Amino acid sequence: MTTLTRQDLNFGQVVADVLCEFLEVAVHLILYVREVYPVGIFQKRKKCPATRS
Repeated sequence: MTTLTRQDLNFGQVVADVLCEFLEVAVHLILYVREVYPVGIFQKRKKCPATRS
């Protein structure tokens, strides 16, 4: 897989990438909260760094 820079991406690709990342995080959160899999297999992480106010 090649790494693309922002210059290489068009708007549609950026939107698709952000949407896919959001859905991935949402699905994993649902699996964690609903305890579909044992809680021990998940590692708590932050997807986005904290924003500064």
